Amino acid sequence: MANQQNSYTGSQGTGTNSADFPFTFPSFTTGEVKVEVDNVVKTLTTHYTVENYNTTSGGTVRFTAGNIPTGTTPVRIFRQTDVDNPKATFTAGSSLKAGEINDNFKQVRHALQEAIGAAATDRKVQRFNIEADSIDGTLIADDVVDSEHYVAGSIDLEHMSANSVDSDQYVDGSIDGVHIANDQIDSQHYAAGSIDLEHMSANSVDSDQYVDGSIDLIHMSANSVDSDQYVDGSIDRVHLEADIIDGTKLADNAVNSEHYVDGSIDHEHLANDVIDGDNIQNDVVDSEHIAAGALDNEHYAAGSITSDKLSDATVVTNAEQAASTPNDTSFFTTAAAEARYFNASTGETIKDGQTFPDNDTTIATTAAINDRIIDLVDDVGGFVPIANETSFPTSNPDVNNGTGTLVSIKEISSTRTPSTGTVTIANGAGTGNTVTITGCGSTVLTAGFGVIVETTTTLHTYAFHRLVPKATEVTTVAGVSGNVTTVAGIASNVTTVANNNANVSTVAGSITNVNNVGNSIASVNTAASNLTSINKYGDQYQVASSNPATDGGGNALAEGDLYFNTTANELKVYNGSQWQGGVTASGNFAAITGNTFTGDNVYTDNAKLKLGTGSDLEIFHNANDSIINDAGQGDLKIQSGGSTKIQVTSSGAVVTGDITVTGSVDGRDVAADGTKLDTVETNAKDDQTAAEIKTLLQSNKLTNAEIADETITLAKLPHGTSSNNGKFLRANNGADPTFETVNTDLVGDTSPQLGGTLDTNGQDVEFKNSANNATSIMYDASQERLEVADNVNIVFGNHPDVALSYSNGNDFYLTGVYNGSDDIVIGHSNNAGTPIPIIKAIRGSGASGGGSAELWWNDASAGTSGAKKLETTSSGISVTGIGAFTGGVSANALTTNSGNVTINSTAPTVSFVDSNENPDYEIKVDGGTFDIRDSTNNASKFSIASGELNAQSKLNCQAGLDTDGDVQLNSGTTNKNILFDASDQALEFNDDVKATFGDGTDLVIRHSSSDSNSYIEESGGGSLVVKSDDFYVQNAGANHTQIKSDSDADVELSHNGTAKFQTTADGVKVLGTGDITIPSGNTSQRSGTASAGSMRYNTQTSQLEIHNGTSWVGVGKSTPQIISVSNQTTTGVAGTSMVIKGEGFVTGCTVHYVGTDGTNIAAQSVTFNSSTQLTITSPALTVAKAPYAIKVTNPDGGLIIAAPEVEVTAGSAPNWTTAAGQLGGGAIQKNAAVNITVAASDADGQAITYTEHGSVLTSNANTPASTMNLSLNSSTGVISGTSPNVTADTTYNFTLRATDTATNYTDRNFYIIVQAAPPPSYWFRGTSQGGNGLASGVTWSHTGYYPNATGGSNANADRLYNYGQGNSGTYAGFRQTGYTNGITIPVGHDRCDIYISSIARYNYSNGNQWTSTQPSGNSTGTGAFGNLMSNPSTGLHTYTIPSADQGQVRYFIMSGYAGQNGSWSQEVTLVKTYNQNNP
Repeated sequence: MANQQNSYTGSQGTGTNSADFPFTFPSFTTGEVKVEVDNVVKTLTTHYTVENYNTTSGGTVRFTAGNIPTGTTPVRIFRQTDVDNPKATFTAGSSLKAGEINDNFKQVRHALQEAIGAAATDRKVQRFNIEADSIDGTLIADDVVDSEHYVAGSIDLEHMSANSVDSDQYVDGSIDGVHIANDQIDSQHYAAGSIDLEHMSANSVDSDQYVDGSIDLIHMSANSVDSDQYVDGSIDRVHLEADIIDGTKLADNAVNSEHYVDGSIDHEHLANDVIDGDNIQNDVVDSEHIAAGALDNEHYAAGSITSDKLSDATVVTNAEQAASTPNDTSFFTTAAAEARYFNASTGETIKDGQTFPDNDTTIATTAAINDRIIDLVDDVGGFVPIANETSFPTSNPDVNNGTGTLVSIKEISSTRTPSTGTVTIANGAGTGNTVTITGCGSTVLTAGFGVIVETTTTLHTYAFHRLVPKATEVTTVAGVSGNVTTVAGIASNVTTVANNNANVSTVAGSITNVNNVGNSIASVNTAASNLTSINKYGDQYQVASSNPATDGGGNALAEGDLYFNTTANELKVYNGSQWQGGVTASGNFAAITGNTFTGDNVYTDNAKLKLGTGSDLEIFHNANDSIINDAGQGDLKIQSGGSTKIQVTSSGAVVTGDITVTGSVDGRDVAADGTKLDTVETNAKDDQTAAEIKTLLQSNKLTNAEIADETITLAKLPHGTSSNNGKFLRANNGADPTFETVNTDLVGDTSPQLGGTLDTNGQDVEFKNSANNATSIMYDASQERLEVADNVNIVFGNHPDVALSYSNGNDFYLTGVYNGSDDIVIGHSNNAGTPIPIIKAIRGSGASGGGSAELWWNDASAGTSGAKKLETTSSGISVTGIGAFTGGVSANALTTNSGNVTINSTAPTVSFVDSNENPDYEIKVDGGTFDIRDSTNNASKFSIASGELNAQSKLNCQAGLDTDGDVQLNSGTTNKNILFDASDQALEFNDDVKATFGDGTDLVIRHSSSDSNSYIEESGGGSLVVKSDDFYVQNAGANHTQIKSDSDADVELSHNGTAKFQTTADGVKVLGTGDITIPSGNTSQRSGTASAGSMRYNTQTSQLEIHNGTSWVGVGKSTPQIISVSNQTTTGVAGTSMVIKGEGFVTGCTVHYVGTDGTNIAAQSVTFNSSTQLTITSPALTVAKAPYAIKVTNPDGGLIIAAPEVEVTAGSAPNWTTAAGQLGGGAIQKNAAVNITVAASDADGQAITYTEHGSVLTSNANTPASTMNLSLNSSTGVISGTSPNVTADTTYNFTLRATDTATNYTDRNFYIIVQAAPPPSYWFRGTSQGGNGLASGVTWSHTGYYPNATGGSNANADRLYNYGQGNSGTYAGFRQTGYTNGITIPVGHDRCDIYISSIARYNYSNGNQWTSTQPSGNSTGTGAFGNLMSNPSTGLHTYTIPSADQGQVRYFIMSGYAGQNGSWSQEVTLVKTYNQNNP
C-alpha cells in the first residue's frame, strides 16, 4: 500500500530559503495535507502552503516566511482525508459516472492508508499510526463490517457469495441486453417508445405499428393501396362502377346475415377454417371429426387432462430433465420445469463477450447479471440521465478519459435539425455553454423523442447513438397490433419507407395535416389524377433565398416561371432572360425601375399616391375633393421646363410669370376690373380732395412704404377754415388729426406745451425784472453764455438753501441762505458718481452766520468719502496726521527745526492718552533715568539707568536679542534664576529652576537641590522620544557605555561596559554566561491577563509555564495515565456515570470524549476523587462518531488518551423498517389525498423523530415542478396532504431522516411518482358527438345465439347498433352481442362515459358493459364493469373503472336477450374513458 506520510528534519528543506519539503502521496484537497513540526500541527496558509496536491506522485509543502523549520527540528507531513462527506452520493435514478465511482474508491483507499500509520506509543492509535496493509481479515471481528464501511464501487464479483444478489440490489437501468437470456423479454418489459427501427427484423412491422396518418402517398409503391388502406365509410356508391363488386371486393365480416338470401349459402361458399366453435352446435363434434395431431395445448381446458390420460413416456422427471434435453412433445414435472426455468441445476452465467443462440431460454443467475453490469459500467464509463437537451452537465461526466459515458436525454423539448450531420444547441450546458452532437446524419431530433448520446474527449461535444420514440407512440402501436401484423406482411414497403425516413419524419411532424388529408380522400384522389399538373406547378413555382438557375424540376427556366425570394420577401417572375421583381410579401410593389404602365392605376377614395422617402408628397381623392398635399420637407413647386412657375410655401404661394384668367375670380370679372383700373389710372388728377385721398387710403390701405417721398404736397393736406389760422395740426392717438391753438404766454401758461430742444434761432433771451424792466439774466447768443447782473442771486434748493451772486461789482458770493440746514461743500465726484468734498464751509448756529472751514484730502487711501486734514477752530487750527513744516515752529517748550523736535524742561514728560482704552502711557526723563510708565497706575514698565536696562514686565524680542554681556533673568530683585554667561557661552539654571517645553509642562528639565539628581520629565499626553541614528548613554567619565542604539537597529544594555541584553530582528538575546530571573509564584498567583507567550515559574509544580493564549501550559508536562473506564456502553443519551482509574490526575483536570473524526466533546461533569480516580458523566454521543476515546488533560496541559480497549460506544442509530424506493405502492394521481406512513425502529428503545433531509417533500418553493408541499408528522412518520397538480408524470426524490433521542440518525432515500391525469380516449365518437366513428385500431364485431330469431350489430360514423327480433316460433331464448376488439384501458382512466341515443325493448332486456374476455356465441364474456342487462334509459351513463381494470385489455359490448316475440334495439354514439380530473 502506498505511503501516506513523509518525515524530515528541518535541515532537509530545499528550494528558496530551504522552505520546500516534498510529499509522495496524492490528496483530494490542500486542507487534507497536514504538517506537524516538533509534534505541533501547523495551520494551512498561516504556516505553510501546498503545491500539486492531487497528483499521484504527490506534491510540495512550502513553509511561509518566519515558519521555516531548521536544524534537527522534526517535520512530519501526513494526509487526513475527510471521510464524513463522500465524494459522490448515488440515489435511485441518479447518474452513474465512472469518475465519481473512482473518487469514492480513492477516498476510502486514502482513509484506509491513513488508518494504518506508525506504531502507537503513549497515545490512542490514530489512522496515520497504522502500518500499511497491516489490517487483514483476521483482525476484523465477525459482523462488524456494515454497508457504511464499503466504498461505492468497491464490491466486485469475488466479494459476493452465490445467490446473494436479488432485485433489491440492482440500480435502476443497470441491466443491459447482455444480462438477459433469450426469449425472456415479453411485451410488458418494453418501455413506451423504446423500440426503434433497428430493433425490428424484416416483416416484423404490420399496420398496428403505424401512427395514424403517418403514411403518405410518397411512402406507397404502385398497387400498394388495397381495401385495408381506405377509411371506413370513405368509399361511397359514386366511387363504384356497376358490377364491380365481386367476392374479392368484400372485406372480411362485411357481409352479415341480412345480406344473404335464404338458402344461398352452400358448401362451396364455405372457405377453409371458416367454421369455428360459434357455428357448431353443442355435442355435434365427435372423435371422427378430429384429425390426428390436431389437438394442441390450447385446446385442453384447465384440469381436463388427468393422470390416467397420460402415458409414462410423456412425462419427464427432474432427473431426466437434468440428464438430457427432453423432446418437444414431452411434459415437464413441476420440479423439472422450475429447474429448467430458473437454471437451478446448471448455474449458467453470462460473461463479457459470451454469445448465445437465438433459441436459448436460459435465465442468468444474479451473479452473472452482476458480472455483466460491472463489465458494462467499465465499458461505457457510466450512464447519466438528463431531462432535455438544455440540461447537459457543465463538466464532462466521464472524468477518466472523457469518452464512454452515455447521456440519455429523456425528451427533446424543441425539434433540432442537423446541419451536415451535427446538431448545435445554444446554452445546452448552462448559459454560454454550447453543446454539439455529432454523427446525427440526417436524423432530426424531434420534439418529444428521447435521444442517447456518448461523451467525447472534447467538453460539451457528444456522439449521437440513437433516437428513442415517444412513449405515446409505442402505446398507440400496442393498440393497433393488427395493423402491425399487416405491415409485417408488406416488409418491402416498410423497407421503402425506412429508406425515406426523413420524409416519414416530416409527415409525422404534420400529423394533423395528414389526418386532414385522410378526411379528404376524394380530394387526394383528384390531386393524384392531376399529378401531372401538380408536378408542373412544382416545376414552375419555387421558394429560394437567391435567384434559381433552373426550374423546380431541374429543367431550364421558361418565361412565366415564378419563385419567392425569402431574402427580400419578394415574388419574382422570369421574363425569358432574367428574374424580374414583382410583389413583396406585405402586398407592396417590389422596388423596380424603368417600368412603363400602359393601363390605368386606380386609387380608391383616400388611397394615396405617396412620393418621397418620407412620403413627402401625397396625391389622393377624399371622396369629395382631389388633393395634392405637401406633407413633408420643402415647398410644393409646379415647374415648366425645369423652371418653377408656382411655389407653395407654408405662408402662401408665389407665382412667377403672367396669370391668364378666363372667367371670374371670387365672383369678379378680372378682365373687366382691369379695364376700370386702367381708366382710373388715366383719369387720375393732382387735385383730388382729402376725402378722395382718405377713401383711397382707407380702401387700399397704403402703407408708408408704398407712398413715395414728397408725393404728398402741402396743398394736399387739410387747411381748415379761417378760424384755424395760427393753429397746428395735432395727431389724436389714431383718430383724425385736429387743429390746436399755440399758447404763446410761456410765463402765464401753467403747463406750457414745450418739448424737445428750445432753439433761440441765434437770438438773445432776456429775463427782466418786472419792477424796473432791468435785465437780470440774459442768454447772450453771440457769446453763447448766460449772464447774471450784479446782486442777482441764482439760488438752489427748495428753501432756497444756496445762492450764487456778484455783489456790487466787487465780490463773488456762494452763500448759504439763512435758516438753511446744509453746509456749503466744494468738491468733485469720483468715478462712481459719489460727491467727494475738498473744501467745506460749516454753517454755524445762531443768527450771526458764523462757522468754520475744513480742508479735505481725497485719494485711494482716503476711501470713497475722503479724509479731513485741517479744521479752523475758535483757538486756531486742528491738524489730522503728521504735519510737515518748512522753517521753525515754537510753542512754549516745544521747538521744531529742520525736522528735529526738542522738548526743553525739567523732568519733561510726554503723555500718550487713548481716549477709548486704558492704560495710558507716558515717557519721562528724571534724574538721569529714562522711564516708560503706565500712567494709569504710575507703574514703571521699562527703564534705563546706570547702564542697565530693566524690564518690569514680559519682554518680547521678536527680532532677537543681541547683547555684548551677560543676560540675567530673576524671579525677584536678588534671585538670579537663569543666567546667560557670555564668557562661558552657557545658559545656566539655578537648582530647582525648570526648563519647560510644550504647552504647560509637557517636558521639564531640572536639577533638584533636595536629592542632587538631574531630571528629564515627560508629564504631558505624549511620549518622550529621542531620535538619533547612533544613541549612547555613558557614565560620567565616558569610559564605558551603559545603553547603546546603533544605526544597525539593535539596542544593547550593558553592565560595566559589557553587553548583557540585545534586541534582534526576530526578538531579543540575553548575552553572557550568567542567568535570567523571571516571575515566579504558585498556581493561584498566575496572572489572569497574560497573553500568548507570557512566561513564569510555577513554584507549586516546579515547572516553567508558558501562556498559550488560553491557559498556562507547563514545560515538561505531567503524564497522567488511564488504566480502566467503567460503563463504556451508552445509548448515546447524556448522563451515563463512569469511573476512570489511572495515575497522575491533578485537581482541575478536564475529560473529553474524542470521536473518530477527531471531535472533542467535554464530559458533562468531572469529579476529582484522587490522583488515581475520577468520576465523570457522559455528554450526548452519536453513533456516527463512535466509538469514543477518553482523554484526560491536567491543568498543566499533560494529557492521555485511553487505549482502544477502553473506548466508549454510543448505542445504535435508528433502523428503517420501510424499504427504500417508491412510496405509495405505485403512482399517485395528481390532486389526490396522500396518506403514507414510513417507519423506523431503534434498538435502544429511544423515541424517533422523522424529518426531511432536504426540501422536496415538505417544501412549497417550486410546487409542482420540483417540490410536493406535503406534511410529514415528525412523531408518527405519516406523510399527508394533497398530491401536486402536475401536468406530466413527475418523480419526486427525497431523503428522510430518522433521529433518536441521542441525536443518532439514519437517512433513507425515497421517491413518489405523481401521475398527471392522462388525456381522455374516445373509443367510439359519433358525428353527433363531434367525431367520425370508431377510433383508429378499434374494430366492431358481433356474435350471438338466435334460433327462431334474427339479430345483428354494426357500426358506422354515426352510431354503434345492436338489435334482435324473435320470430314467434317455438320458445327459445336468443342473444345478440356486438363487441369491440381488445382495448387496453389507460392507467389512470377511472371513469367511462356511454351515451345511449336510442334504446327499445320488448319481453326481456338489453344493455352494455365492459368484459375481460371476448364474447362468443351465447356467452357475453366475463363482465368487468358496467350494467349489461339493466335496461338503461337513453342519455349519458357514467361508470367507475376499478383500478384492477386500468391498464388491462377489456372489450366493450352491447347485448340483448329475449325469447319468442321479444325484440330489442340499442344505439350508442359515445364510448369514452378518462380520468375524472381530466375529462
